[in-house]
Amino acid sequence: MPKIKKITVQNLKAVDFKELELDGASILVIGGNNKGKSTLLKTFPDRLRGIKPDVVLKENTGEGFAELELTTGEKLRWDFGLTKKGEFKE
Repeated sequence: MPKIKKITVQNLKAVDFKELELDGASILVIGGNNKGKSTLLKTFPDRLRGIKPDVVLKENTGEGFAELELTTGEKLRWDFGLTKKGEFKE
């Protein structure tokens, strides 16, 4: 069964840029309120089911992404941002 090898996010809620090398290990995600913990953990399963999340873009930024790499080498990437009119796009 594939496991998560690496998670990379940019401009996701309070996170400017973060790369987590997991190599299939178990992790515990902790942090303050409204920092992106739930958003990060729900992002990929929701996107695979076709569920569009609320706006998750870091304030005052135009675009961002979240990428999940599996131990099999497969990658799941979600790009998000704002249109020129300030509307959320995927």
